[in-house]
Amino acid sequence: MLSKRQVEQIVIALSALPPERLSEAQDFIFFLKERYGYTKSTDYSEAWSDEDLNDLTSAVLANAERPLQLTTLYRIGPQPDW
Repeated sequence: MLSKRQVEQIVIALSALPPERLSEAQDFIFFLKERYGYTKSTDYSEAWSDEDLNDLTSAVLANAERPLQLTTLYRIGPQPDW
């Protein structure tokens, strides 16, 4: 994934090109994407697919019989006088 700074640098570089060279840059980017890019796109939606629900169900059932492990909570800063 690109950082915000990388995106800014790329946009600045592209905006410095003459209009007739932008299509060449775009073609090259698409070529690189086809050759080296991820084959599965990332879904950034907050909706739960059937696959997500099945994964969650499997994880819950796989861990349902494990004993509950309580952890100690640590508070940063002054401690109350209880």
